[in-house]
Amino acid sequence: MARVTGSYPLNNAIVYTIMRNFVCVLLVVLSQSSIAFENNKHFNTAKFNAFISELEILKNSSPKLAVDKVELSELKNFSELQQLEIIGLVFSAYVDQGNLQKAISLNNLQEKIASKKSLDEFKVKYWINKFVINITEGEQDEALKSITKAKDLARMAGITTLDPTILLYLGNYYRDISDYKEAKSYYNEALKLVVLNDIRAQLLNQLGSLHNRQGNPLLAINYLHEALAIHVENNNLTEVSNTYYNIAQTNFNMENFDLALKYYIETNRIDKDLGNSNNQAYSATNICSLYGWFGEFDKAEQKCDEAREIFIKQNSQRSIAWVNNSIGQSYLKKEQFIKLENLMLDTLEKYEQVTSKYVLIKSKALLVKAYIGSKKYLVAEAVALDIQAMAEKYKFSNFLENISLILSNIYLGLNDHESSIKYAHLYIKSTRESRNKVEDKRVERHKNSIEFITQERDLERQAHQTVLAEKALELKNEQLKLWSSIAMIIIILVLGFSYIVLQKRKLSLKEKELLDKIIHKKNQLLADVSHELRTPLTVLKMQIQSLEFNIENDKDLAYQALHRRIGEINRLIADIYELSRADAGDIELMLENIQPLQLLNDFSNDTQAIFSSVEGLSFTSKLALTEELTINVDKARFLQVLTNLVSNSRRYTNKPGSIVFKATVVDQELILMMEDSSPGVENDEFSRIFERLYRVDQSRSREHGGSGLGLAICKSLIEAQGGSISAKASQLGGLAILIRHPITKQ
Repeated sequence: MARVTGSYPLNNAIVYTIMRNFVCVLLVVLSQSSIAFENNKHFNTAKFNAFISELEILKNSSPKLAVDKVELSELKNFSELQQLEIIGLVFSAYVDQGNLQKAISLNNLQEKIASKKSLDEFKVKYWINKFVINITEGEQDEALKSITKAKDLARMAGITTLDPTILLYLGNYYRDISDYKEAKSYYNEALKLVVLNDIRAQLLNQLGSLHNRQGNPLLAINYLHEALAIHVENNNLTEVSNTYYNIAQTNFNMENFDLALKYYIETNRIDKDLGNSNNQAYSATNICSLYGWFGEFDKAEQKCDEAREIFIKQNSQRSIAWVNNSIGQSYLKKEQFIKLENLMLDTLEKYEQVTSKYVLIKSKALLVKAYIGSKKYLVAEAVALDIQAMAEKYKFSNFLENISLILSNIYLGLNDHESSIKYAHLYIKSTRESRNKVEDKRVERHKNSIEFITQERDLERQAHQTVLAEKALELKNEQLKLWSSIAMIIIILVLGFSYIVLQKRKLSLKEKELLDKIIHKKNQLLADVSHELRTPLTVLKMQIQSLEFNIENDKDLAYQALHRRIGEINRLIADIYELSRADAGDIELMLENIQPLQLLNDFSNDTQAIFSSVEGLSFTSKLALTEELTINVDKARFLQVLTNLVSNSRRYTNKPGSIVFKATVVDQELILMMEDSSPGVENDEFSRIFERLYRVDQSRSREHGGSGLGLAICKSLIEAQGGSISAKASQLGGLAILIRHPITKQ
């Protein structure tokens, strides 16, 4: 009897990880459509993820502990979507342990939740699980309906991730009904679609089992060991056991009975450790048969009792009949005919309607041998003829051969020598034909083995040549990469060197240009200073000569002129010194927080008093400031700038004219503006008036006096205190000077 190998692929850790990811993505969608993930107060998301991770490990290493963990936690303590994830992990564990009622209950719960929440993928999984249940219960027709339903639902819902699983099970179905061509077609189609390594291993396992049934044991062993390597790497002990089982069956068909027994014992041990009682019973039954073959009847009966006890607990009547056949073989070899008769009569009475035709005929054949051993030839004849009719009907050729020998012995016991000889001839004929077929199969098997070995060697040779070619190509590519890298480094070095040279050249040109500009400015400054000093010195010299030669009539007036000229020279020298200190950053500032309102009020009052004695000019101030306003400045230097500005306006403004001083606050800045009436300044000269020794040549000329350094000094002092200064056209027709300074408190 075939064991259900390649069990539910959704058991595999990788598949369930994908299912978990799918559920997580699905939960986001559900939350947006008011189908919320129902976090249980005992199992929040973090705790549930930890629970699932532990369950996944236990599922492969100890399914019984996984089931116990779920039973202990109780499904009702989880949300419905969490229950679906748990069902996917432990369903097959219940099947492997023979607890079909619990497996069916879980699957029905899955279908209920999937229908309630319209989750198509879980509806498909319900029918896949249904197939597993049908196969385990021996309901082949129902199994085909279930897996076909799963396939149709998946296609309608556009779910392709489950295609390899569905194709795997379709292959298993057709393998079990001996349609190997169809089974192989489904397995190969699934291999083209499979992504997950664990499902690929299960497909290789089934292909190995298929080739074993088709008489290609060497090819079967090759597939099975490839599958075994993957399952061992993934630590999937359930599938390791299934693969061992198929390896054992393959060795049995190759008549390597010692090796077959070794693998059956190993798979039985693993199944017992995992608590997979159903699989344990199958392996125990096969061990029972092999021990009987070796004549170790006590061990055989012990293993058969182990299997029968499990199948009785599971109420698996079909499997019980199969185990009874194995026990019957031991009774037959020990010539315990009465025990054998009673056992087979009991088996036929209880299980004739549920067992397979093959097991049924085998049970009747053992009963006939019990009757012959007890010399009950007439009863044996009736049963033997019934077996012959069934074997002819269902085309069991091996039974037809054996039943001819049995009938010959029966008729010999009844002294019907003619009939005995007739069936003896039939047996000899069928045996000869059977031996010829066996020999043909053996030759074909050896031929296939030789072809397989040849193909393996060709593939190894091709693989070796491919590896050599790949290594040569890899070496060539590495050389190309090396030369490309060297060329790239050379190009980078050349470009880098060229860039450095170019940058140095540009820097040299800029330095030369800057140096030329500095020298030009220096020469210009010296020329301007010389020019500025020449005029007062020339006048001073003439006045001294006039005094020397007694040309001056009023000597007091001459001395006053001398003092005035000396004062102009002193102011010019002082201004030049002030600017040189500013250039060197050597201006000493006594910065302090002051209230500008009081300072500007005092400045305005003092200036107003001065202008009261000046005919033709007026001075007004407009201060829109609060007492709380403070700025951080050097008070003396600040007043120096304002005094300089009002002096400039007084010096250059035509009479009659007016000068207006304004103060206000805009965007956290103190804005001061000194503006006057005509004459004005051309727009292109607004920025130049702050240059040293620069004068407007027309109306604002040297005849008004001044060194031409006043505004340059104002600019240096304002910027040193953190402010800015600029010029623009005044609305009064002259020039407006603006000062901006940040405030510290408003």
